[in-house]
Amino acid sequence: MAEVGTALWVAIAVAYVVAAVVVGGLCSYVADEKGRSAWSWFFLGLLCGVFALIAIAGTPAVGEQNPQGDRNAK
Repeated sequence: MAEVGTALWVAIAVAYVVAAVVVGGLCSYVADEKGRSAWSWFFLGLLCGVFALIAIAGTPAVGEQNPQGDRNAK
C-alpha cells in the first residue's frame, strides 16, 4: 500500500519538473524573440512558472518605443 503512495508522489514530482521545464522553455523563447536574455528568463520560468511567462509576455521588446512617447524625457 505504501508503494502506491510513493509512486503517486514520484509521478507528481516528475510532472512538476516537466511542466517547469516547458514553462521555462516558453519564457526563453519569448524572451529571445523580444531581444532579452533567454537564459535568465529560462531560469525565471523554471522558478516562478506561469508568473514569469506572464511577465515576459507583457515586457516590451528591446528598442521598442512606448506608444505614448517617453514621458520622462527632458
